[in-house]
Amino acid sequence: MMADNQLTIDATLHFIESLGASDDPIARKASNHLMETHFLERIANVENGRGNSFQSKVLMARRNTLLKSLDGPRRTAYDLSQELSHYRATKWKEDRKGANPYPSETREHKLFQILKIKDSKLSERQIRTILKSNMI
Repeated sequence: MMADNQLTIDATLHFIESLGASDDPIARKASNHLMETHFLERIANVENGRGNSFQSKVLMARRNTLLKSLDGPRRTAYDLSQELSHYRATKWKEDRKGANPYPSETREHKLFQILKIKDSKLSERQIRTILKSNMI
């Protein structure tokens, strides 16, 4: 797996470098942009100075989308925090040992997916911030 990732990174770097050597000014500008924005490091799952990687950002966006899908007109951040905490304290200890045991349309299925992404307690405040965010 690591060798495949390195081949992908090498091929991508070669492609970006070939853009930079192009006669086309737009291709050169694209190459410069990709190099300046550390595109390869993000794609390669290399952590930045704050300890975040592109992959971790994608996973957190997925978790946040799942949390938002559990929200409803009568559900509060407090309710979701309590529900997630209860699942984590009871069923999660056994559930996490295998594949998601719940039908895809159930809340438990989503709770499982949320904790599978990152097994951590989310406070009411954290959930409120996630629910209010416009990001994915």
